[in-house]
Amino acid sequence: MNYCKDGNVCVEFLRWQEEFDQDRRRQKPKSAGVFLKIRKDILQPYLDDRGYKLCYSISLRRSTDKYKSEEDMQWTQYKNMMFL
Repeated sequence: MNYCKDGNVCVEFLRWQEEFDQDRRRQKPKSAGVFLKIRKDILQPYLDDRGYKLCYSISLRRSTDKYKSEEDMQWTQYKNMMFL
């Protein structure tokens, strides 16, 4: 998903996850997510030429319950769209 222009990386996508949990989540990572790094100064001319706007669409789910199975946890969801 990375995007380069003239040898410069202007969009970099990295996936990460923590070690696997042997306790309550049984063979699942403790947490996982993505890191998106955007060089707006390089990407902006491309967007302007095509009439696009840069935005983030965020969707996540989180729980802070301890010592419960995943099915019994109280999950909070967050969704938002932000224009830069």
